[in-house]
Amino acid sequence: MISAVSLTASDGRTLIDDGPQHSGASGPETLSCAPVPMEVQGVVTLSLHGPKGELRGAVLDDGTSLRVPPHAGEALREYLTPGASICAWGRGIRNRFGRVVDIDEIACWVDAA
Repeated sequence: MISAVSLTASDGRTLIDDGPQHSGASGPETLSCAPVPMEVQGVVTLSLHGPKGELRGAVLDDGTSLRVPPHAGEALREYLTPGASICAWGRGIRNRFGRVVDIDEIACWVDAA
């Protein structure tokens, strides 16, 4: 795993990640959506980690991002490992960028075969 805030290409160009903008101004990339109850299912393709390497979620085969609280990642590792077929419930948003769900409950997806 690599955690980077700045990348410099071989041609000298630099990309800097300053994190989210907190100016309060909403631009074309800022969308305001109220989370709604969601149920998702699929196969985990990628585990997501926080800046200190802690397990924080996963990406499903349809591109959905699943997020879990920092304290829950380790306990849910078997569900958030690539190849796991899961069904999850929580509150999330869907917009032109994709779908993200904050997980409240998660289980093995038994119909995935």
